Amino acid sequence: MGKALLVQITLNWMAIILLLMFTTVVGWSEPKKCRIALIVPEGDTSFFWQAVHAGAIKAQRELTNERNEVQLLWIAPHEPNSLKEEVNLVGDAVGSGVDGIAVAPLDPHALVPPIELAIRQKIPVVAVELPLDYPLITSIVATNNFQCGSEASIIAGKLIGERGTVLIVRHLLTDLSSVKRENGFLDGIREFYGTVEAIVPQDYAGATDQEAYQFTLKLLKTYGGRINAMFTADPMITKAAHRALKDVGLTDRVKHVGFLYGNDALTAIKSGELQGLVAPDPFTLGYLSTKCVYEAIKGHTVNPRIEVTEAAVIPGNLEDPQVKAILQPPIDQYLRGD
Repeated sequence: MGKALLVQITLNWMAIILLLMFTTVVGWSEPKKCRIALIVPEGDTSFFWQAVHAGAIKAQRELTNERNEVQLLWIAPHEPNSLKEEVNLVGDAVGSGVDGIAVAPLDPHALVPPIELAIRQKIPVVAVELPLDYPLITSIVATNNFQCGSEASIIAGKLIGERGTVLIVRHLLTDLSSVKRENGFLDGIREFYGTVEAIVPQDYAGATDQEAYQFTLKLLKTYGGRINAMFTADPMITKAAHRALKDVGLTDRVKHVGFLYGNDALTAIKSGELQGLVAPDPFTLGYLSTKCVYEAIKGHTVNPRIEVTEAAVIPGNLEDPQVKAILQPPIDQYLRGD
């Protein structure tokens, strides 16, 4: 074999080896793994958190490609709404070396120590639905609950011809989302310039169905003869209050505007149990929270507050695409692969 030919063959093989090395590094390398922990107060036991989970899975699938493998860690306490366990779960996630955290805080203050630890380790943290009392978190992704209440007041006002009296059944002082909805409702009522009166009892309905039912019965015995409408800012209170209205025979005369999710909301409007409601969008909440954490991990600028649009629902707009998307998100498609 001639020397020139041998040199040429050697150069050809070197070129092939270099090409293989280049394609291995650039095109065939293992995808970079990105681990996002989504920590919530309870698991897939309710429509709301099922929808949040499904939305997060949608985001995870969209973000995963040949160069990025996004892993979603869905984390919930064994005992629903256990603050102590949630604090420990956030700390465990930080200790396991996740790349980012989205957390729905049961208490904005109690979670500060593990959140501060995460920030020190340069792990971005996004608050889901409720704020965290720590200024260095990346963002809060939340429903505008004040606006929800304001929209509910418009529905109630129209239902009673912008004249009459509305009873507000309050949930819990510690339920900040409901408190914001109630305040938004009161602010909206003021827009009717005195033609609509709001009755706001000092006491709260409580944390259980039975407590809410008994509390509403008591209110209806006191105010039932003078009210034209009622507003309830929490799903549990909404169901209990409707039962109380039915049992005292006021469903035909008192218009009820409430706060419900998913199929419960759809059924209540179709059956006439509720004349109006405001429904949040937990599917989009989970989707945007996950994408927000991912963008922060990648070092991109993130909006410090991202608001999720709700839907004002009345019998006449059930076929509206936005309303249908919020009330019937594709939960099964993402949680069970249907």
